[in-house]
Amino acid sequence: RATVALSDPSIQQLGLSYAACVVTDRPDGLYTTVVCTRGGEALGLVYSSKESIVAALECGRGVYYSRSRKGLWRKGDTS
Repeated sequence: RATVALSDPSIQQLGLSYAACVVTDRPDGLYTTVVCTRGGEALGLVYSSKESIVAALECGRGVYYSRSRKGLWRKGDTS
């Protein structure tokens, strides 16, 4: 395993470091993700990729992986 020094991480380093700690058993490598309100109420089930985690940290909103579109889905852009 690679290690990353997080004394002053970039958004990308932070996202990739977070994703490195998450485990998936899916053959496509996606992470099953439950979207919740700040109060803990579950809103839905989506899938995340390493790329979508980094993108979400960069823009400060929900970015997920769309299996049907085979790419990133930014919540609010199309739904």
